[in-house]
Amino acid sequence: MKLSAYGWLCGLVLTCVASAVTAQPTSKNKANAARDAMLAQVPDVPGLPRVLLIGDSISMGYTVKVRELLAGKANVHRPPENSSDSANGLKKLDTWLGAGKWDVIHFNFGLHDLPSPLGWNSNPNAERKYFRRTTRGSRSSRRRLGMPS
Repeated sequence: MKLSAYGWLCGLVLTCVASAVTAQPTSKNKANAARDAMLAQVPDVPGLPRVLLIGDSISMGYTVKVRELLAGKANVHRPPENSSDSANGLKKLDTWLGAGKWDVIHFNFGLHDLPSPLGWNSNPNAERKYFRRTTRGSRSSRRRLGMPS
C-alpha cells in the first residue's frame, strides 16, 4: 500500500505531537515532584545544626524554601508525611524524633486544630483543653527534648 504525500505528512505531524505531549511534564507530575521534594529525606552535612520541621500541609509548603535558605547553615528535616493535627503529632512524635539529636524543632499544626464556624473542621480535638494536653507531649518525648515532665 502506498501512502500519499498527505498521509506521510499526517503521520509525521502525529508522531511529533505524540512525542511533544509525552515529553512535557503534566501538572500532576509537577505536583508529585513538588510533594516528593517536600517530603524528601535529606542526608546530614556533618557539623551543621539539625532542624526538624513538624507540621501540616502549610509546613510542607515552606520546607523546600527553608532548606534552600538554610543550605550550608543547617540540616533541615521533616517527617515523610503530612503531620496533620496535634493529636497525630503526639501519637507519632517519638517516631519522628528518631534516634538523633535535634538543635531546633519547629511545630506548625495550623488549621487542623482550629474549630471552624463554617463547619469544615468539626474536629473535637480542637477543644482548648485537648490542644493543651496534646501539645505538652508524652513524658518520654519531653525527656528526650530536655523539657520538664
